[in-house]
Formats: sequence, structure tokens, C-alpha cells
Amino acid sequence: MDDQVLSAMAKWPQVPALSGWLRLDRRGAWLLRGRAVSHANSLRYIAGNYQGDDAGRFFFQNGPQRVFVTLDATPWIYMLAADGQLRTHTGLQVSQLLAALIDEDSQLYLVSEHGVGLVHDGDLAALAEHMEGLNEQLEARTSSTGTPLVLKWQQFNITVEWVSAHSLAGRFGFQKNPQCG
Repeated sequence: MDDQVLSAMAKWPQVPALSGWLRLDRRGAWLLRGRAVSHANSLRYIAGNYQGDDAGRFFFQNGPQRVFVTLDATPWIYMLAADGQLRTHTGLQVSQLLAALIDEDSQLYLVSEHGVGLVHDGDLAALAEHMEGLNEQLEARTSSTGTPLVLKWQQFNITVEWVSAHSLAGRFGFQKNPQCG
């Protein structure tokens, strides 16, 4: 968190939290009361002060006020940067790829040291090129074909697991629509 935010939190510790104002969409865009946040400094400020709590609620710490984020998909959106590195929507670089999952709608999710995140739809084709057994798995829509689906990305070889999109929040302990309190 920014030093200014930490200072404001210490100075005004009892500022009530907000929910229902800020949303993270499936493409990693922030929406404030339904309108896209586009100002570069605002985007940097939100990204630098975004985190989760022990209850699985993700929030933006706006000075002394905690603003809970409604998640369209997952707490993180993973994207390929121009340098070919995998990063979160907030710019954090991924150094540990722990798991890969695909849901009933062929959406790809990754789990890294940052947590579970949906892969940005604009990067699916690039990552699909690194998957062995993809055609066979998509045709069968099951892992019982004997041909495992494997993501070979950089130094990682990860067997991709089929998952229900509705099970992700419970499985990975995050709240899609956190409330104050």
C-alpha cells in the first residue's frame, strides 16, 4: 500500500467501508458505479492499493476507506504483457504458476502466487498454443479420454483440470460480491 494510504488509515481508523461502488470486470477493467475508470493515475492508485482480506473480500484501500470490489469473475485477471510475461491486471508479475483450470465455457483460469485468476480473453489464443491435447479435450469435454491437457508455459508443465465456474469462489475462498461489515 502507498505510504499516504497507511498514514490516512492511522489518522482516521474508523472510516466506514463501502460496497457496491467498484467492480472488476472479466477483462481487468475497473468500473466505478458502472463507468470505466480510465485516468492513468487513478488506475495506478487503485492497482497499488488492491488486496484481499482474511474473509476473501477483495478491496481497494482509498485512503482510510476500504472499498470492496464486486468481481465479475475472479480476484485477478491474468494477461500477457508486451514482454511476453504473465501479469495480473494490476501489473504484478507471475513467477509461480501453480495450477491451470478450464470451465464449461472454455474459459481458462490460472493459479499463481497471487491467487486464482481468469485469463484475459485476448490472451487465450496465445496460451492455447502452449497446450498439448487441447483439441482432443475440447472435443470430448472431459478428461477421461486418456489424453491429458497440459499447459507448457515457460518452465512450467501443468496438467489442466476441468472445473465448474460456479465452484471457483468456494474452492479458492473469495467473495464475488462482498458486503461491508
